[in-house]
Amino acid sequence: MKNLITKVVTIFTLLLANAFYAQDIITVDNNVNSSANFTSLQLAIDAAQENDFIYLYPSESTYGNCTINKKVHLRGIGHNPEVSNGIPASVGTISYVTSATNPSGGSISGLALNSINLNIGTNINNITIENNKIGNIGSPNNNDNWVVRGNIFSNNISVGPACNNWLIVNNFFDLGPNSALAGLRNDTNVNNNIFVLPSSSTPFNIFS
Repeated sequence: MKNLITKVVTIFTLLLANAFYAQDIITVDNNVNSSANFTSLQLAIDAAQENDFIYLYPSESTYGNCTINKKVHLRGIGHNPEVSNGIPASVGTISYVTSATNPSGGSISGLALNSINLNIGTNINNITIENNKIGNIGSPNNNDNWVVRGNIFSNNISVGPACNNWLIVNNFFDLGPNSALAGLRNDTNVNNNIFVLPSSSTPFNIFS
């Protein structure tokens, strides 16, 4: 157990060192006897400033749903991390919204999460989603220049007709009966993805 804790602390130390340019670094841990800044992800986001990094520790309990309305960077140590016996930092649905602030330029990496949702009428650009295990991404109009890279999907990516310049590369889609990629524009770049399709006589569309 001591070696496991040492490995986790070492990895987080390296991650923190790589984020030296952040305005602040916030840690979140909902395990018992945590010494992190917060036990609640949503409270950590609410307290964060523009461009802060929020690090989530592995936990057998989910951190629940959250809403992001500012530019922050969520980080875990991976969706199946060896150093914590495969226990990730799990999140429910992440909702990107705009208010007095805008989350454009943020990122999510190294988490296990159910879905990422955006409301109709949002204009949230330059988001990077990489190295996560994720259910689906649902993006309506006017969200441009997203990078979706190195993730494992159990469902689809659905984008609106005004979402420009998406990059969808090096992902693994382990799919159900729905289309893998829906609503893509001609300027979306889709490269080097793996699609594992259900064993069924039902026709399947990779692109809707």
